[in-house]
Amino acid sequence: MQRVFQDWQGWLSEGLLDLAVPMNYARETRRPRARLVQRVDCLEKRHKAGRQLAIGIGAYLSAPEACWPQAARVRSPQGRHRADGMSFFSYYPSPRWRRPLPPAPPRPAVVPDPPRRR
Repeated sequence: MQRVFQDWQGWLSEGLLDLAVPMNYARETRRPRARLVQRVDCLEKRHKAGRQLAIGIGAYLSAPEACWPQAARVRSPQGRHRADGMSFFSYYPSPRWRRPLPPAPPRPAVVPDPPRRR
């Protein structure tokens, strides 16, 4: 994390952030890279220090239909650990996104109450 100058875990632990949105940019079609991103997602869910975490997906790297499996994985709990939300990152309008999107995942996301400050 410090290698890329984003100590979101430390910022959450210190109470500097209420919500972290780590940006996970990877094409899921490249298997070694996809496995790495899956491991990072699990790590993020486990180390949110009692704060909120929305996992960022690099949507601009993939076709829309390739983003839904990523979204489903982000929404799936890892044991008792889960993300509080997700964010799709896209820096420019892509022709790939001009097609209609497939239907949304069947279940709405569970949104927990934010932790109370003392």
